[in-house]
Amino acid sequence: MELRYLKSFIAAARTLNFSEAARTLCVTQGTFSQTIKQLEEELGCTLFFRNSHEVSLTDAGFELFPFAERTVQAAEDCTHRMEDLRELKCGTLNIGVTHSFNMVMNETLKDFTKRYPGIVLHIIYKPMMELIARLERRELDFVLSFRPQGHYPDIDSHILFEDRLSVIVRKDH
Repeated sequence: MELRYLKSFIAAARTLNFSEAARTLCVTQGTFSQTIKQLEEELGCTLFFRNSHEVSLTDAGFELFPFAERTVQAAEDCTHRMEDLRELKCGTLNIGVTHSFNMVMNETLKDFTKRYPGIVLHIIYKPMMELIARLERRELDFVLSFRPQGHYPDIDSHILFEDRLSVIVRKDH
């Protein structure tokens, strides 16, 4: 069953007028009537009583109406949720971090949560080998650490930045 069938049914059930329902959906009345007919054939029952002067719901139409509304609403909610996930408006990130990145993470997390307030962050601080194991089990979305030693066929790593380690001393040392 196509969502457009249910959207057409809902429009007709609300207006009890096929011409008006067709206009609200920006389709011709012929196309609209055909859509309703296809839905009735698919369901195996008549949804509307029709005559030249009025349209009214049958018992089957009354029964279908709340299900159709919930189905269309659920599909729209799903679409909005997927858009939000794509645009980083909501979701969850599970991040593994080695202890050596603890200081860097605090400032970075503040910036990230300001920019993406709908994203829930779960930060796990563990030794590198445990983080790799969790990443392989798909318990983590990514790991921040120094480049791992060893070969992991199912894992890619990318260098985010290169930093120079320095010793800083007084001139008279």
